[in-house]
Amino acid sequence: MPTPNNKPFPFKIGADPEFNILLHNKRLSAKQLFEQMLNNKKEWKKDRNEMGYTFADAGNIGWDGASATGEIRPTPNNLPEQVISNLGEMFSAISKISPIFELNTLSNKAPVGGHIHLEIPMDWTEQKMQKMHKQLCSFYIPLLLGEDSVNLRIRTSENYGRISDYRVETFKQQDNSTSKTYEFRVPSAEWLTTPKTALGTLAYLAVIFNEIMNNPKNLKLSKEIIIRNQEQAEALHSLSITNFVFLTKILLNKIKRTVKTFEFYPQYKKEIDFILNPAAVMKEKQHAQFNIINGWKLNQKTHFTKRDLLNDKKLKANTLEIDLDSLSSAVYLQYNDDEFVSEFVRAIKHRVLAFNWKLKNNYFFFGLRKGLKDFMVFNKNFQMLKGIESVKTVKDLECIKHVFDKMNSKFYLDNSGSSRSSDAIINKRHILIGIPYPERVARNFKSIIEIVYDIDKGRIKPLDINSSQLFDDESISANETEAGEIYKICMLQEQQTVNAQLSPNENIQEQRHEENTRRITEQVARENEE
Repeated sequence: MPTPNNKPFPFKIGADPEFNILLHNKRLSAKQLFEQMLNNKKEWKKDRNEMGYTFADAGNIGWDGASATGEIRPTPNNLPEQVISNLGEMFSAISKISPIFELNTLSNKAPVGGHIHLEIPMDWTEQKMQKMHKQLCSFYIPLLLGEDSVNLRIRTSENYGRISDYRVETFKQQDNSTSKTYEFRVPSAEWLTTPKTALGTLAYLAVIFNEIMNNPKNLKLSKEIIIRNQEQAEALHSLSITNFVFLTKILLNKIKRTVKTFEFYPQYKKEIDFILNPAAVMKEKQHAQFNIINGWKLNQKTHFTKRDLLNDKKLKANTLEIDLDSLSSAVYLQYNDDEFVSEFVRAIKHRVLAFNWKLKNNYFFFGLRKGLKDFMVFNKNFQMLKGIESVKTVKDLECIKHVFDKMNSKFYLDNSGSSRSSDAIINKRHILIGIPYPERVARNFKSIIEIVYDIDKGRIKPLDINSSQLFDDESISANETEAGEIYKICMLQEQQTVNAQLSPNENIQEQRHEENTRRITEQVARENEE
């Protein structure tokens, strides 16, 4: 963003806003991800505090004390436009390395703050700081009204973003001089969503702050706006969060009239008028889905087809600049430990990274029992997307339902067996895919890639299993060997499991049954070969 020929403010403006890094609606660790992505990038230098990486003169990006939360620290400047330019430069560089990740400014994954720094004189006392903070908060209502109310409630319920929240810090500069900074900790991270909301927010607060510092007499003309005590501040904060329209509209109009008299308003009229229209601010952020990648127009558009996903040459070409070993762990796909299943999951992950493939569903992959020849694919409502034609009898359906219930319960566990938060599937469908044993042994990745692609494109429609159209197992004649195949295979394997657990002397009847079971197993194997 080019810096216009504007008059600089007589103080520096900075920020260290936070954000959540998401992939397929799952929150990732900022520390782990940035270390994986940036450690070997020459243009990114690890900072002295070991909490991020510096990009040229633009600033630093990394994590905060809670290492899962991302944090960006643009180089301070006397012009808000230059601060925004620094932010854009770093976001652009990051998006080229990891275009698939979402940088989210909402707190529904974890509370994230949009802390803004303003340089203050070294001799300011705590009493003066408190007075200044109340004055600044008096003009904060327009920004509050432009924030997502659910997001605000999440933050305040966890004691973040209270109207009284600020911090003063002293820093030592490279030339050994010292500077003092007022950190305004009330804002959420939402202002970071787009360049327009970011520039508007910084310009608006800087214009107010300049008036407090350098034109205090002007504020005396607006006594009815200025907050007098903490109780009044909390009340105004609550009114804004609950969107008490009548009172907030009156206050908003008074603020509008007052701000237009401030020294720097003419210079930033466009940006401030935007901020003074909370509905327009909210529309701007919602349009970007509170995603920095969308808001800053950093999407690396990739067009690919199913044929591209299946083309090994294109896969290799697209992954030359990607550290698959590091980034594959960030792609969250669930699976169980059945033989070779992890290799199928790895094949999907590599294509997700290579083609910037944003999956629309959450998937759980598992292995089907030996003898089952067709893929079995379900959604969470026990509708089948593939394999329904294999279900012939009532007992077939019972066996499939048993498999579904077992695998569906694992869907809420991560791959270590720990419980997975239900928010990981909010606004997402979850799909369970059973992979046949012959496909697993042959490592036929092509089939699974085609299935996932078609499901995500909506080309495979879920079907309800109508039990009334299934055969009654009791009425099936011995010659109808195709009917009840699923049930037969499931029962045989369960019996084999029981037999393996019995001692030779435990049950003579079970030992006599063993030979009969072996004969049936051989018969099933011959049928499978045919």
